[in-house]
Amino acid sequence: MDYGSLKSTVLDWIARQDISDVVFEGFVTIIEQTISAELRCYDLEGIFSGTVEEDENGYTTLSLPTDFREARVVTLGSKPLMYIEPQRFLSNVNCNGFTIIGGKICFGNGAGSGIAQVTYYKRVPHINLQSLSNAIISKYPNVYLFGCLREAYNYISDVDKASVMDTRFERALEEAKYDADTGAYSGSVLSPLS
Repeated sequence: MDYGSLKSTVLDWIARQDISDVVFEGFVTIIEQTISAELRCYDLEGIFSGTVEEDENGYTTLSLPTDFREARVVTLGSKPLMYIEPQRFLSNVNCNGFTIIGGKICFGNGAGSGIAQVTYYKRVPHINLQSLSNAIISKYPNVYLFGCLREAYNYISDVDKASVMDTRFERALEEAKYDADTGAYSGSVLSPLS
């Protein structure tokens, strides 16, 4: 499934062909925000790195990419760091961890310096008429389908059908989360080389 087939399927289900591209893209945007907030899978992982620099407040920082959702692993000079809540970090900037404040990763003075590498979860790449597909709609098309149907039925004020599609959307999202969890840990057990 891609954006075009998603739109035609949704419009067929609701028996309406008068939903504009702008309105339909709004449906997609709404459900992508929910997917980004709830789904963690390797298809949404990314890595970025950079040299940390001191900012105007005296903190050692690295700016986050625009698609950043959540940090998974943060290292500074190949040393893994622990996340510290912003309030605790600000009261002890000499710690050897990191926090996230204002679109930047802030590193404690005890964390060191050099090149930081961040493995993170990205927001779902937006699909539309210019970018027809992404890994999530390819792997979990029902999440998009039932989410867009929920939004479409809400748009045309069919509350009963919107409620049914909300249930189906939540189920599809739970199935995607389960698949992502089991996919991350499946396979044979590793054994040491002799």
